[in-house]
Amino acid sequence: MSRLDRHVAMVQNKLALTRFVHALAWATTVWALALWVGILIDRIFRLRPPQVAWFIWGGLGAAVLVSLVYALMRRPTAHEAAVAIDEKLALKEKFSTALYARPLNDPFAQAAVKDAELTADNVSLHKRFPLVFPRQSLGTAGIGILVALTLAFMPTMDLFGKQAAREEENRQQQKTEETRKLVERALKVVVETETKGVADEEAIKQAKLDLQPLVNAPIKDPDKARRTVARALSELEQSLKKQMASNQRIADVEADSKAFKSLTPGDDEKGPVADAQRKIAKGEFGDAVDELSKAVSKFDKMDEKEQQKAAEQMQKMAQQLQQMANNPQQQQQAQQQMQQLGLTPQQAQKAQELMQQAAQGDKQAQQQLQQMAQKAMQQMNNGQGPTQQQQQQLQQMMKQMQAQANNQAQANQMAQAAQQMAQAMKQAQQQQGQPGAQQAGQQAQQQMAQAQQQLNQQLQAMQAMKADAQQVAAAQAATVPTIGASSRTA
Repeated sequence: MSRLDRHVAMVQNKLALTRFVHALAWATTVWALALWVGILIDRIFRLRPPQVAWFIWGGLGAAVLVSLVYALMRRPTAHEAAVAIDEKLALKEKFSTALYARPLNDPFAQAAVKDAELTADNVSLHKRFPLVFPRQSLGTAGIGILVALTLAFMPTMDLFGKQAAREEENRQQQKTEETRKLVERALKVVVETETKGVADEEAIKQAKLDLQPLVNAPIKDPDKARRTVARALSELEQSLKKQMASNQRIADVEADSKAFKSLTPGDDEKGPVADAQRKIAKGEFGDAVDELSKAVSKFDKMDEKEQQKAAEQMQKMAQQLQQMANNPQQQQQAQQQMQQLGLTPQQAQKAQELMQQAAQGDKQAQQQLQQMAQKAMQQMNNGQGPTQQQQQQLQQMMKQMQAQANNQAQANQMAQAAQQMAQAMKQAQQQQGQPGAQQAGQQAQQQMAQAQQQLNQQLQAMQAMKADAQQVAAAQAATVPTIGASSRTA
């Protein structure tokens, strides 16, 4: 490449760069103006496109790209660059003529080319085509200052209420989502309560009917949904509290704990039978079973005095149990309580008999007793029925009386088994040293084992009932605060 060609190519590139810079100045001015207008719209009308950063930097990138494409498309030709050199160096079209004449074979044309190349070797283009700072850049800078001032000092306005509407929509969406989570938590509490089996089935069913549609369908009214959650949980909580108050299993355990305290033997009483009595008095029925097992298994290893003492202790326990089963004071108190319900003395006595039969597992007696109680309640307050407070009091009274009847039935069965066991002990103790004592002792031992088994069945049933009642009471006590907290949150 000749010196002439290098001069032309260099000027071509400088002119193309100049056009790029000028185009970039115009493009960035337009970009800055669009940015400023966008900021004004955002501050005045609270309208902005999504992903603002992408729009800003994407617009700047587009300005650069458009300027580059423009510069490449408008890049000067070699002839235009040669004309520019001739004008700048006052060469009287020497370079441009040479480029035009170079393809010609005419001697005059070749002489012109040679002269231009000699001239190119002797001229310098250093600083002849400097990069001129475009005036349009001042517009970009000025608009940039406007952008900064607008961002710094212009207050945010909302002329058409667009932002307020968006914020309200966002609040409603957030409230709806929070309400949905609240409904899901409430339904979870209801299901857990159902799993524990500590609440009324009807109350659980109603709570699920209220809450399930809110989970399966969109929530259109969050406030109404929250009220529904609060009402459902509140009703479930009240039902659970009522069931806690009316739980017959808990009442039976409480009655047993009070009644069997009277079985406590004297402090001077020793031996497994006395220890079993103490365990029963404390409500430790499972441990009492172990002590009775010791009394039977070790009876033949006791000396005569110990055997006689054990038989006497068992006889006393049988008598105490029989007194509990036939306590006339409790029966009289129960009849008085039933007369307070509105029953006549004859009806109260009949109800007492039905309670005792119900305690023995008579289903028909249980139904008759319920019908009698309902009839008595209907007759209260001159036929208007009981108030809510009276109804709760009546239910509590019936529960306690049924617990007493159940307790008396248990005591009666235990008294019979204890009596058999005491007789077997006496028989075994009396037969020692007599002819056929070994065979008679074996028979007495079998009778003791049978009586002990009957006692064990009663004691194990009471222990299981106690554990079950404690579990139900603990589950209810743990569930009520959970339901109450969820209800208050709603």
